[in-house]
Order: sequence, then structure tokens, then C-alpha cells
Amino acid sequence: VGHTPLTYEQATAALTGPGGYFELGIEEVLGEPMQVFANRPRSLRDLLVGAAQNGDTEYAVFDDAGERRVLTYGGLERQVASVATALADRGIGHGDRVAILAANCPEYILTFW
Repeated sequence: VGHTPLTYEQATAALTGPGGYFELGIEEVLGEPMQVFANRPRSLRDLLVGAAQNGDTEYAVFDDAGERRVLTYGGLERQVASVATALADRGIGHGDRVAILAANCPEYILTFW
């Protein structure tokens, strides 16, 4: 109440300018300068670890023939680590390609990560 609405340009500058939540910067990507989010996670692992800070918050909810299954952010990180360990135990490592054949289910999400 009592605030003057921001214009599109003002809102964009506030969000993507220096110190903004979605601050933009220029970085070299594959040898070319490219506009990127300056504060982005640098890897999928970083994204997963950051998401796990949401603890018991629901990440995904599945209803499979009346059986409700819930993945939480914290549980997701633990279960993904378990899948990664199982793959490593079978000789699958960094740089190996893995195909996923699965229905839309929690196991697909865990394997995708």
C-alpha cells in the first residue's frame, strides 16, 4: 500500500541488474561471450544440493492407482545419491552415457538427476 508500481524497465533492472536476484553478467561459454545468470548454480549437483535446503517440503507428488507417493527436497537428494552409488557400483562413471526407460514415476526423476 502506498507504493508506486514499477515500470517493466524498472522491474527488469531491479531483478537483473547488479545485486538483483537474477543478476545478469557476461561469461565465456564454449569460447564465446554469452549473457548468463551470474548467481546460477554451476552444476546440476549444485542445483540439487541447494534444493535440498528445502528439507521436508514436497518436491513431487504421485498418485499411482490410489497410492500416494511423495518426494521431498531433502529425500530427493538422499535417494539420488543412492541411485548414483548403485550406478557407480556397476562401473558407470563420469562421462558415461545412460539411457532411461521408465514411466512417469518417482524412479524416473531419481534416475534423471
